[in-house]
Amino acid sequence: MSSHPLEARSEWLPTVAAANCYASAKESVDWHSDTLTYLGPMPTIGSISLGAGRPFRFQPYKFAPLSAGNNTNTTIYAIHLPHNSLLIMHPPAQEHWRHQVPPSPVHPHPIAGQARINITFRHYRDEQRLDTIPRCRCGLPCQLRSVVRRAHNFGRHFYCCHAAHANQGRQCDFFAWWKPPTRGKETSKTLENTKK
Repeated sequence: MSSHPLEARSEWLPTVAAANCYASAKESVDWHSDTLTYLGPMPTIGSISLGAGRPFRFQPYKFAPLSAGNNTNTTIYAIHLPHNSLLIMHPPAQEHWRHQVPPSPVHPHPIAGQARINITFRHYRDEQRLDTIPRCRCGLPCQLRSVVRRAHNFGRHFYCCHAAHANQGRQCDFFAWWKPPTRGKETSKTLENTKK
């Protein structure tokens, strides 16, 4: 049963598994939050680690606006992910936190050595299908993101252009608030257009 009103109402059943291999202690992934476009708001994500043990670090987003001398919420938390461990990121992990696997010494595995394989399981929501996601003025599907700074719209989800990676660094100024589906109508319109 969902504990947050924006979570998927259906049972969590992973529909996508993504595998990454970190061949050595030097290979890493920088600070990020997982993309919400097909997951929808407040997703649950499961992550299995196989092979060498690596640290997993996470940090809260700076909710307070930054100003001179104000450097709040900079604490970094770290946990060790040994072979055959399961990490579950519950809501609101993607909206309120960012995470990374830094380059660092590893705990070698007797067979895999320094290599670590990570398999991440995600549940793509029915109402977040490609045909329901808006296209920006560049003609490409938008990205679903959330406001991570504490302000009037803190926590709201929105669509924006994500064309820069495929359009020689250029992107448009498309912006639209994500609108929760009407209860009982999972495939209802999910956009509420506004001016940026």
